[in-house]
Amino acid sequence: MQGESAVIVILSGIDRLWTNVCFDDQVSRRYFPIALPQVSGGTDCNRLWAILGSYCGLAGLELPDRSDLMERLVHASRQRFGRCIEQMIDAIEIASARGDTKLDSKHFADAFFAREGCSVGENIFLAPRWSAIQLRSRTV
Repeated sequence: MQGESAVIVILSGIDRLWTNVCFDDQVSRRYFPIALPQVSGGTDCNRLWAILGSYCGLAGLELPDRSDLMERLVHASRQRFGRCIEQMIDAIEIASARGDTKLDSKHFADAFFAREGCSVGENIFLAPRWSAIQLRSRTV
């Protein structure tokens, strides 16, 4: 775990594993755990937008209209960075599979349907009052 060929282990979205890593003496001697804070619609949207721009560039897609897309993404992702990234990738894959040249909120809505199995009224990317939607508690 040291030197030029050292590796970094990233454990994301597995709360039980975090407990083991933080409280096991053998593991804590070899790893330095860092907890990522929850993402916030107020402070992290510009960074998420930049990441989405990079991904769209790599995929050859035009960026969607921004409006409140990043705030919706943060809410839909339960304020978790890894989930934000997963939903971006899912939306980009849907757009690419359809042969679309521009990513849009419909791609995010379809990706959310696929992951959540929700009704139209519960889809963060479609509902007008999306911030009032209470998402099921899920850790994965």
